[in-house]
Amino acid sequence: QLDEGMHGTDDAIHARHQEALTQAKQRVAEAQNALQAAQTAYDNYVNLGTNTLVSVRVAPATYTGSALKPDITVEVDGEVLNQGTDFTVGSYANNTNAGTGSLVVSGIDTWKGVRTVEFTIEPKSISLASVTGIENKTYSGEELTQTLTVKDDGVTLREGQDYTVEYSSNTNVGTARLAVVGKGNYTDTLSSSFEILPVSIVGIVPESYD
Repeated sequence: QLDEGMHGTDDAIHARHQEALTQAKQRVAEAQNALQAAQTAYDNYVNLGTNTLVSVRVAPATYTGSALKPDITVEVDGEVLNQGTDFTVGSYANNTNAGTGSLVVSGIDTWKGVRTVEFTIEPKSISLASVTGIENKTYSGEELTQTLTVKDDGVTLREGQDYTVEYSSNTNVGTARLAVVGKGNYTDTLSSSFEILPVSIVGIVPESYD
């Protein structure tokens, strides 16, 4: 009977040990899961490509004729990152003409991942351009036009691609008006005018009546 009692005690101790071991393994597994979840959360946080808290603001850009690299601000949950130490900017595309351009923000050091950001290039106002070639015309009975040269910062613009010309009151004697209307990389209108002069009749001798 004594042996049976000792065996019973050993079994109980073994069972408690097994229960404690099972609980310890469970706590280890839970700790590992928590650690993995924390690591995943951290990896997502420092990934500029996947973190939904990342905000990228691109400074306004207007067409200049050259490739544009506008300033950008990158924030993560309100924390402003530093270009050159936290991220770099590169891989610009479609960043010359008016329309939609793009750039790529790449995390460095602590920050990881890449994010492609689109930005808008606004057309330039053609009202800042210079127009030459406007001269007065003489009445011909037909609509009169001009041979214009339109330049922006010394660069000659192309009619039909950069602008169109619209005329009004350009047939009869008086003041004719024209409008250079921006197109493509240009917007707005540059207005001007010219005079249509009457035909000068010279050398006509009136008939005499006896």
